[in-house]
Amino acid sequence: MLSEDAKQVKKELEMFNQTKRRLKNLQAELTYWLQFGGVVKSPSLEPHMDGGITEPYAEKRAKKIEELQKLISEAIDSALDAEDEFLKNIQHLDPLSQNLLMERYMTGKPLNRIVKEFNYSERNIYYLYNKSFERLAKK
Repeated sequence: MLSEDAKQVKKELEMFNQTKRRLKNLQAELTYWLQFGGVVKSPSLEPHMDGGITEPYAEKRAKKIEELQKLISEAIDSALDAEDEFLKNIQHLDPLSQNLLMERYMTGKPLNRIVKEFNYSERNIYYLYNKSFERLAKK
């Protein structure tokens, strides 16, 4: 059973992973808007009162791209700060625990895959995993 401090450390690392996943999703959405969100003509092509044809999608597209770029920039800053803190904190752990946490949080591998790659029993990996949080919580 993890202590409250260790649970908090684990929660922060999970939030780090969520930030990285969010960043990937935002980048994919930006790519969509840059490539396929380029519908610049109104479906009805109704004349504008000043003459010409309105292009509401072009304005919507530009705003969406600008908003996504801002969100991506914020997510990158947040992820880099969290990554720096993570790397600084795990230096106090033994090499096996460092590798375990690096695989889990830097590469995003699930624990069942790490169990296979490390060639340890599932019980040992979970023990090391939880023990790592306890050690990080003490630092």
